[in-house]
Amino acid sequence: MKKIVTIILLLAIILSFSACNLSDNSDESVDEPPFVRINDNSADKVFMLSEIPFTSEQIEKIKTVLDTEKNTRLDIDETGKLSYDNNNIEIGINQADLTKELVLQIAEDYLRSMDLLPSGDYTARVLGLDTIHFLHTYDGVPLFTDDDNEGIVLWCTGKGISKLEYRWSNVTPVDKKGKKQITASKAKKLYLNYMEKKYRGNPEFGVPSNVPYQQIYYYKDGKPIPCYLFGNEEPYMNAVCVNAVTGKIMDW
Repeated sequence: MKKIVTIILLLAIILSFSACNLSDNSDESVDEPPFVRINDNSADKVFMLSEIPFTSEQIEKIKTVLDTEKNTRLDIDETGKLSYDNNNIEIGINQADLTKELVLQIAEDYLRSMDLLPSGDYTARVLGLDTIHFLHTYDGVPLFTDDDNEGIVLWCTGKGISKLEYRWSNVTPVDKKGKKQITASKAKKLYLNYMEKKYRGNPEFGVPSNVPYQQIYYYKDGKPIPCYLFGNEEPYMNAVCVNAVTGKIMDW
C-alpha cells in the first residue's frame, strides 16, 4: 500500500487512543480499556504470515461485485494482493445520513459479497465516514508490517467502492520464546528522550506531555516485534515505535 495509507492509518490509531496516557510512576494506571497491556504472554509470541492466493471463484466474484467499466482499474496478482480504483464514485459527498456503524456494515457487506471478509481476528476503524481500515490482531493486539502491504483499506459509500487495497495473510503461531521486556514507564521515558534530542533544533515541535500510545506488533524481516506505538497529536507524522523487548527506537 502507498505510504499515504500508513499515515492515514496511524492518524486513525492516534485519534482512537488519544485518551490513553502513560504514568511515570506506575504501570498499573495504563492497564485500562481500550489499551492492551504488554505482558509476558504477549511479548514472547512468535508467529508467521503466509500469503493466501485468490481462488478462481473469488476472482470471478470480485469482478462481478466491482465495477470494472470505464474510469476504473482492477489489479489482482497471484499472491493474494488486490488494488482497485473507481473514479466514478465521489467520496465525501452526501454522507450526512451515515454513521460509523453503518459505514462499517457497508464495508463488511462488500467484502463478504466477494468472499474477502476476514474470518480470523481483526479490528476495524472508520475514519471520516468513508475510509475503513481492517487490521490483523493477534491476541487482541494490532499487527503492522514493514512493507505497508498487509491489511485492508476501503474508501466507500452506499453507492459503491471508490478504492480498495487488499492483502490478508494467514497468521500462524510457531512457538514461544521467553524474552525480558521493558515496562511502559521505561518506554515512555525512552520515547520522550528521543523526541527531545531529535527536535532540539526545532522547538516549535515541542515534547508532548500527553502522549497517545498503544501496543502493536510490527512484522519486520519475517519476525513479529512487540512494540509501544507513541505519537504526538501535532504533527501526526511523529509516530515512533519502542521495541518492547530491547527498548530500541523504531522511527516510523
